[in-house]
Amino acid sequence: MSRKKFFMFILLIGLLINLIITNARCGEPVTIRIVSSPMGTGSYFFAFKLAEIINKKHSWVKVEAVEGMGAVANIKWLIKNPSAKKNTILNATHLAYDFSKKGLQPFEKGYKEIMGSELKIIFGQYNMFHTFITLDPKIKTINDLIGKRVALPSRAQPSGYVQEWLLKKYGIWEKIKPQFLDFKPGATTLSDGLVDACNCNILLEKPGEYSAIAAFAELLATKNVFLIDSGDPKYLLDLGKEKGIEIVPVNLIGRFNKKEIPQPMTTFYHGVAWVVDESMDEDVIYEVTKMLCKNIEEIRAVHPSMKSMTIKDLANISKEENFHNGAKKFFKEVGLEIGFKGI
Repeated sequence: MSRKKFFMFILLIGLLINLIITNARCGEPVTIRIVSSPMGTGSYFFAFKLAEIINKKHSWVKVEAVEGMGAVANIKWLIKNPSAKKNTILNATHLAYDFSKKGLQPFEKGYKEIMGSELKIIFGQYNMFHTFITLDPKIKTINDLIGKRVALPSRAQPSGYVQEWLLKKYGIWEKIKPQFLDFKPGATTLSDGLVDACNCNILLEKPGEYSAIAAFAELLATKNVFLIDSGDPKYLLDLGKEKGIEIVPVNLIGRFNKKEIPQPMTTFYHGVAWVVDESMDEDVIYEVTKMLCKNIEEIRAVHPSMKSMTIKDLANISKEENFHNGAKKFFKEVGLEIGFKGI
């Protein structure tokens, strides 16, 4: 073999090895599914926008966005469809995630007990809190609910169970008149005077400014709405220890619906999270997390609930041990501290 042919041969071998390495890293296009919450929610717009960005800008990860049914229903769907666990990202909340791990109602068994693997968080979406609201300025604290008609979320909502546990801890569960409604019917019944208080998800719009999820938009626009203080934060912390889940008290300071919040005003954290089975490929989750961070400004613009979302919030949702390894790898590379550190 001539010297020229030898070097051509070496060059070809080098190119072949590089191609093999590239294919091993990137492979053929990998298609995954991202399942949102119902149309109209912030998570719905988040999922479809993130899919659009990845499909447009990424070389080998492709995403199919699908409308889902909500935090608990999405996780239950995955449990019933285990073949999807290696290629599906689900919208949830950090409470739904915790409830599914522990097998607390509305889940029948723990996720790992059924699936043989753990459910993991890849990133948060935005900060949300859960509390009671009222139109009656005389109802200021949770103890003022005695004898009152109270709308709690449907039995599919983990936040409603936390509120029920809290009312029992205060010894007043038997002294209220509970109704179980989804958020929109709850807002309507409160507006119509059919209940005295109802549960509400509160959004952080910007530091010191709070509003409510879309289901309460009409109520907030037409009525004078007051937050109800959830009382001693220790009660919430004790509940978390008793149940083995993360219940994080938060003291809201600033303004709700453009009006000053009287202090103290205790509520609890109810962050929006995106979860996957731990068996999902680490490289894929790393790339999805990176694409979200690189394009966060574009994603923030698609829905009002996300205008306060920051890169820091993506890792500020749960304990580090609960995150998928692919997401943890990216967060550590960019210097983000993982785990809930407050608002």
